[in-house]
Amino acid sequence: MEWLAGMRMTAERLNDNTADEETTAGLTVATGWSLNGFQGRKVNGITTVYVSLNRTGATVTTTSAGALSAGPQLVCTLPIGWRPPDTIIENFDKSGTADGGVSILATGTCTIQSMSPTASITLNQDITFFSQWISEND
Repeated sequence: MEWLAGMRMTAERLNDNTADEETTAGLTVATGWSLNGFQGRKVNGITTVYVSLNRTGATVTTTSAGALSAGPQLVCTLPIGWRPPDTIIENFDKSGTADGGVSILATGTCTIQSMSPTASITLNQDITFFSQWISEND
């Protein structure tokens, strides 16, 4: 929407949804994972992403302190246009149990950083995470 001199702010003008968008395509899955589902939505200036993955590689384990035994685990990369303006740290859910932290960088890379002490993600186990942020202007 273009604002012109003399225009009044109204609810209709402020809630202009011409930039609203939705996608389920473009997510790149890292080695050792497969995609269960991805959804990105932009509504009223808020971007939300939902990611569901399945472990297809070796078991991911943690130490008694909750650090990943093999270091941070790249799980996927968000498509261009669906990336946050800055790093976001979110919780991920492992097959029904809140279990750890995933970082989402401005580059779109999503990496598991930590899990509950002595936890693991085994073959065919699902993880999900959800995040939202204020959309950047194009």
